[in-house]
Amino acid sequence: MDRHGEEPKEIRKPKLLLVEGNDDRQFFTALLRRDQLDDIAVEDFGGTRRLGGMLRALRLRSGHERLQSLGIVRDADADAERAFQSVRTALTNAGLPAPTAPLEPPAGTPRVTVMILPPGRPCGMLEDVCLMSVADDPAMACVDEFFACLTRCLEKLPRETSKAMVRAFLVSHELLQDSHFEAIKQYSEQWLPEPEVPNSPSVEKLHAFLATRYKPDLDLGIAAQQTEPYWNFDHPVFKPIKGFLRNL
Repeated sequence: MDRHGEEPKEIRKPKLLLVEGNDDRQFFTALLRRDQLDDIAVEDFGGTRRLGGMLRALRLRSGHERLQSLGIVRDADADAERAFQSVRTALTNAGLPAPTAPLEPPAGTPRVTVMILPPGRPCGMLEDVCLMSVADDPAMACVDEFFACLTRCLEKLPRETSKAMVRAFLVSHELLQDSHFEAIKQYSEQWLPEPEVPNSPSVEKLHAFLATRYKPDLDLGIAAQQTEPYWNFDHPVFKPIKGFLRNL
């Protein structure tokens, strides 16, 4: 049984990408689809403490002999070197090839490559990469000003500030979605029931306020799945990640 109490999935593709959680899985699924890399399956291991168990179970899964390449992505969090060594230990304990450095697969089967996010930085997470991709978005000036205000007014900021900043940035797109809905309403009144479109920013302000709380909800992965993704996937900050996926 896997961590959800279900039978482990059969390995059907030659490449498998393991990521930390559901948001990461949705994000990387969107990126793979965008770059038409359809030979890579994406699964989440449900948090760093569960990676070892998932790796040990790989050889027990149906179709494991098909697996040619294994990629593992996790956040650097407060210490990129410590995060990498944690992945390396999990691989060694599972009897799998363990790289001596990120993005440098060792000899052995399956081919194992590890990426720590953000690439080449001592700390951080996927949220930081996404925020860097929209640094030039006009909304980010407001987000920065908002958090500068919080720094002045609160004794301490949210523990995971990057996640809170992502949530605050997404507020701007909720406003855009309201404007899109207005356009649909204008041209589709003959078949669209009369809706009530908010005339005040109360909902958006609520989301912005929630971004200041201890652990805000995060829609990073869903944002990546949109037809027009909120994150700028053409930004150079994503180049190392795309290279990692192409070389898997």
